[in-house]
Amino acid sequence: MNVRGVDYRFLTETSGLLCNKASLPGSRLGTRAIVGNFMGVTENMAHSRIFSPLQLEFYVDNEYKTMKFLEHWIEFIANGSGETQSQAGYYHRMEYPNDYKTYQTKITKFDRDYQYELEYTFYGLFPYDL
Repeated sequence: MNVRGVDYRFLTETSGLLCNKASLPGSRLGTRAIVGNFMGVTENMAHSRIFSPLQLEFYVDNEYKTMKFLEHWIEFIANGSGETQSQAGYYHRMEYPNDYKTYQTKITKFDRDYQYELEYTFYGLFPYDL
């Protein structure tokens, strides 16, 4: 990231302070209709817990480091063949999820008077919409 103009200190300290809004995910149960267990009866059964996407909004600094960081993260996930996109042999080679997902990301929600806080921990985050 240093080559792209985004240093380690920005990633570990400043980038979190530039997040001005977070829509934390809700959850619901995924269900499936089961037909045939009982004559003429259709049952809904829960099969998994589904989370809505986490949405974050960031302030952009005068050097656009936040934008550079997110753009280059996406670029890393779907890196190209080294050729320009206009060439016929261009292709995308996707990285393995273990290489681009975060291990652990924490978001701290503060009360209006900053007396109370609530911390959320997310695993395996990566940007897929910018």
